[in-house]
Amino acid sequence: MGKMLKNLKEYHYQSSYDRDKMHGHRLDWKNRPRPFKQYPGQKRIEMPRPVGLPDTDFSDLLKYPGKTVPLEKANILDLSDILHLSYGITARAQHGDDYLYFRTVASAGGLYPSEIYISSHRVKGLADGLYYFSAADHSLIPLRTGNISATINALSGIGEDTSPFFIFFFSAIFFRSAWKYRERAYRYNLLDTGHLIEQTVMALKALGAPFFLTYDFDDPFINNLLGVNQDLEACLAVCLVPGPKGSTAHRKMEVLPDLPESIKNSSKSASFENDYPIIREAHKKGFSAYRHAVTDRGPNELIIRATSWQTIRRDKQWTDRPGFTESTLRRRSRRNFIRAALKSEQLDSVLASLCEPSPGEPDSLNRKTTPLITGALIEKAEGFDPGFYIIDGASGRIGLVKAGRFIEGMANVCLGQLWVNRASVHILFLADLELMDKTWGGRAYRYAMLEAGRKGQKLYLAAESAGLGCCGIGAFYDKEASAILDIKDPLRLLYLVVIGTPAHTVGP
Repeated sequence: MGKMLKNLKEYHYQSSYDRDKMHGHRLDWKNRPRPFKQYPGQKRIEMPRPVGLPDTDFSDLLKYPGKTVPLEKANILDLSDILHLSYGITARAQHGDDYLYFRTVASAGGLYPSEIYISSHRVKGLADGLYYFSAADHSLIPLRTGNISATINALSGIGEDTSPFFIFFFSAIFFRSAWKYRERAYRYNLLDTGHLIEQTVMALKALGAPFFLTYDFDDPFINNLLGVNQDLEACLAVCLVPGPKGSTAHRKMEVLPDLPESIKNSSKSASFENDYPIIREAHKKGFSAYRHAVTDRGPNELIIRATSWQTIRRDKQWTDRPGFTESTLRRRSRRNFIRAALKSEQLDSVLASLCEPSPGEPDSLNRKTTPLITGALIEKAEGFDPGFYIIDGASGRIGLVKAGRFIEGMANVCLGQLWVNRASVHILFLADLELMDKTWGGRAYRYAMLEAGRKGQKLYLAAESAGLGCCGIGAFYDKEASAILDIKDPLRLLYLVVIGTPAHTVGP
C-alpha cells in the first residue's frame, strides 16, 4: 500500500487477499463503530409504525414492470412503510454488553456502513426538508428545512422535469467497515450499499411507487447537501420518487448554506478511527465518469465462452413460500447447510432473480452494457451436471463453461470456511477491470460493485422465498479464485453468494 492509484483496477489489486501475505489483525472491540449515526441536540420525528404492508409474491414482484405514472399524493405513512422494508430492524441478539441489530439487508460482518437520507416535498404529515433516517428508533432527524428539490434538480441533473415527493440518498461510512476489513473495506461499502439500494427498489415496487435511480451526480455537491464529512462518509446513489410533473422544474434555485460542523461530525462512527487513505483515494477516483460506445454483444460472450446454452425457466411461481414482506423480515445470512441437491424449481427461482429487468434503472447502464459478468458453480441441483456456468440475464440463458466440481476448491479460497463447501450453488459476480475503466471511467468500479450488491440482495430474497439459505462472501484469496475459475487478469471475481439447503435458521 502507499503508492498513488492510477485507477480502480489498482485499488482492487492492492486490496486483494494473498494467503502468504496475510497478517494477524486483532479487532478493538472497545472501539467498535457505532451502528447508528448520532446527532446530539437534533430533535427527532417519530414515524407511525408500518401497517398493512404488501403481501406480494416475490416471483410476481420480480416480473412487475414498474409503475411509470407519477404518484398523485404521498404521506408520512408511505415513507414509514418504505423505510421499514428498506432498512428496518428485524431482530436483535445479545453481543457482550451490547446488542447486534439485524436489518432487512445483508451486511459484511453485521457492520452496516450504509445510511439513508430523504428529501421530502408535499408529503402529508411531514414538513418539506431533508432528513436522516434513524433505523435505531424508526425516526427522522431534520437536517434542512424547506423544499430543496429545485436545487437538487438544478445541480445534480436528477429528474429535471419532476416534482418529487421523495428523494432517497444512499451513503456509506467508510470506517464502519474499515474497522474490521481495513483497506478492503471500500469493497464492502459498495456491496452493502448495493444491497440496500435493491431492497429499497423492491419496497417501492411492492408499494406501487414509481422511481428513478442514478449513480451519477456531483459528488461534492450532494455530500455537502447531506452535511456529511466526505473524508469519512460519501453518497453512492440517489433514488427519486416523482410526483406531479412540472412544478419543481420552474422553481428558482436557491443557494443552500453549509450545515454546521456538529452535523458533519456525525459521520465519525468511533472514538478513534484508523485512517486508510487508499479508501478515500479510491472513492475520489470515481468522481468523474465517461462513456464510450460498447459493442452490442451478449454481456459474457467475448470474455468467457460457454460450450452449450439452455433457457432459464422464468415462468415458475413459488406461491406456497413466504411473500416479499415476510421474506424481507425473515432474511438472515444462513450458513449451516446440509448436503442436499436443490430441486429444479428452487434453482429456477434463484436463476430467474438474476434475469428479470427492473424499471427505473440508472441511465449509465443497460442490460447490454452491464459491467458485471454473472456465473454459477453448480454442485448439486436437479437437471444440471456439476460445473462452472455463465448466466446471460439479458437473454435468460445459462451456459456451461467447464464441467467439473469447483465448490470444494472455492471453499478453500474463501479463507478456508468449510461451511462454504456444503452449499449446492455458488453465484459469482466478475468484471473485466480494464474494460470497465475504458467504457465508463473511474466511476465504473462503483457501478460494478453496487450492481453486484443489488443482485446479491435479490438472491437473498429469492432464496428465502424458495426455502433456501443464502450468504454473501466478499473475503477470498483473489488470485486463487481466478486460478480455480481459470480466468486471467484483468478479469476478477468481485463477489460470491453461496446458496444451499439450511438445517435451521442461523446467523446474523
